[in-house]
Amino acid sequence: MRIIRCEEKHIELVDEILKDDSVFDMISDDGTSQKDTFTYEEVILNRINYVLLIDYVALVIFHPFCQGTYFVHVACLPKCRGKEMVKYSIAALQYIFNNTDCVKIIATIPSYNVGVYALSLKAGMKKEGRITKAWRKDGKSFDLIVLGLRKEDMICPEQ
Repeated sequence: MRIIRCEEKHIELVDEILKDDSVFDMISDDGTSQKDTFTYEEVILNRINYVLLIDYVALVIFHPFCQGTYFVHVACLPKCRGKEMVKYSIAALQYIFNNTDCVKIIATIPSYNVGVYALSLKAGMKKEGRITKAWRKDGKSFDLIVLGLRKEDMICPEQ
């Protein structure tokens, strides 16, 4: 498994993954730009973020929330969903815990995204709460499920 922290040269590949029909529909909300103009360039170029590309088919994105706490987002092409993406997610969590000041990961997942919710639980995250009617998609409001994982709750072998 190869984990690369994305740089400018990876923008096109990252955008290609995020614009995949099965991915874009799940990551976009009513405020997201149209698919043809969407780009993750700004996020990649801001080195405060960790955009990890795994085996050129999956992304795990971490960005700081506050000191030592990072939000996490995942995206992958259909060919690596399931057990493979669980392995990728665990490896990315280990990477962020071992290579940064991170002591806590948090995620907010729209309630309709049952695949990412299941993936997060399999990767070791725990449900911590719910934010009601906070995500707008197709003119409807959905709850956000809040998950978290503390560094001490995950075994992080040195890489």
